[in-house]
Amino acid sequence: VDMSTRQTDPHWAKDLEEDFKEECSSKYGKVVHIGVFRDSSDGEIYVKFADIAGGDSALKGLNGRYFDGRTLTATPVVDAVYNMNFPKAASL
Repeated sequence: VDMSTRQTDPHWAKDLEEDFKEECSSKYGKVVHIGVFRDSSDGEIYVKFADIAGGDSALKGLNGRYFDGRTLTATPVVDAVYNMNFPKAASL
């Protein structure tokens, strides 16, 4: 299923969050928050890990690989920017 197909489903963002969270949790570390920018044509997904080691592992493991038929570009985001985009994640 590609992103264009998913976006016609009203639950596509929640499904994508669940799929991505499951994969990240099983491979890189405990995920405490995940968010999908629903209006982004680039398919932006933000993942906050319980610790820095999980985030570092995810950066190494995700950058350049495929997920849902698309090549991923993983970049770090400082807490202030993450929390500005997802205020509910600030206390996590």
